[in-house]
Amino acid sequence: VREYNLTAGSEVDITENPEGVLISAQLAKREKNISLDVSDYDNSLMITNLLNHAYRLGYDIIQLKYSSEKQYSEIVKITSTRLLGFEVVRNQKHECILQNIAEPDAEKFEVMLRKFFLICKEQSEFLSNLNQVNLQQLNEYKLQNDRLANYLRRTLIRSKVLGETSFLVYLIVGNVSYVNHALFYLFNYIKTSKKVPRKETRDLCNKTKEMYSLFYQAFYNKDYSFLDMLGKNKMSVDASINHLLEKWKGPDNVILCYLKEVTRMIHLCVPPTLGVIIQSTKQ
Repeated sequence: VREYNLTAGSEVDITENPEGVLISAQLAKREKNISLDVSDYDNSLMITNLLNHAYRLGYDIIQLKYSSEKQYSEIVKITSTRLLGFEVVRNQKHECILQNIAEPDAEKFEVMLRKFFLICKEQSEFLSNLNQVNLQQLNEYKLQNDRLANYLRRTLIRSKVLGETSFLVYLIVGNVSYVNHALFYLFNYIKTSKKVPRKETRDLCNKTKEMYSLFYQAFYNKDYSFLDMLGKNKMSVDASINHLLEKWKGPDNVILCYLKEVTRMIHLCVPPTLGVIIQSTKQ
């Protein structure tokens, strides 16, 4: 009664089944709130992490205490770029309130999830065209990635929108988010260093792009065979990267290290994707 916020006159459904009688009810929406003190943190990363996790855990109202205008500016920036549906609704001296006022409905989860995966797919296309990397586009991809990754994890925790596979998709979303981050730093390095990667490095970039494509196809086609090919590609790419790291010095080694991180995070999507596919065969 407490968990579902039932009161006198609330409607419930009673269903008989082989195990007994099931009493069920729609969960009444209740606003969750939390108070956080970021006064002692000059590191914007710490403030970002606190707000990200408060958001993902499903809080609707976040009350914040801060000690400087610099911190407040950071809070406003994080809210607008990372916390989908949230805005600063009140600000007094050294205290502000963030509130959920326009969060997308959980029914749009599947659309948002595909959009999230496609952002990474679009970003990975630069792996075949390193000279076409656009820094402005990269920054936009990163902003969209961070905002959608937060929303998807929040919805999975709060609504369990995918039932038994919610925790598996939560892991996948986290790993794809890190793929996006690694690609961002990889392309940013290539663009700002103005170094032209060697042919061997470019070939490995293409193989890495294929790995993400295989994951995407496996997830939406619910087909193990794509994951099998992904695993084989990972072993081949890893061996090539290790060989070149031992052989070379210079800028290409930095790119290879980023590629190694990208391939590792893509490969970490394999176990939970297998779980999602197995679960789909039961339905």
